[in-house]
Amino acid sequence: MTPQPKPEKSTKKSKHQSNAMPTLYDYCVECGSPYAEMHEVFGGSNRNLSRLYGLTVRLCHEHHDYLQHNPNGIVLKRKWQKWGFEKFLKEHGSREDFIKLFGQTFGN
Repeated sequence: MTPQPKPEKSTKKSKHQSNAMPTLYDYCVECGSPYAEMHEVFGGSNRNLSRLYGLTVRLCHEHHDYLQHNPNGIVLKRKWQKWGFEKFLKEHGSREDFIKLFGQTFGN
């Protein structure tokens, strides 16, 4: 029997590998902890749009988990979505442009 070569490891990135490895100088916007990872303010199908328009924040693991898995995390999530909406309006376009791209609106 001829030995089979090992299959090559996939070079495809997982959904969480798109962010560079956080460093000591990447601080959480909530608590200031180092090594905070990038978090897209508008996730799901809008994740790539968040990256494209710079609607991202750095969150430590604890705050990211809180935002994602704690029922009270919706307050934190809405805070950053409102920030992202306002940033988009200031830097990229109108409320109507935002709705066309993201399909929803936040804030006033």
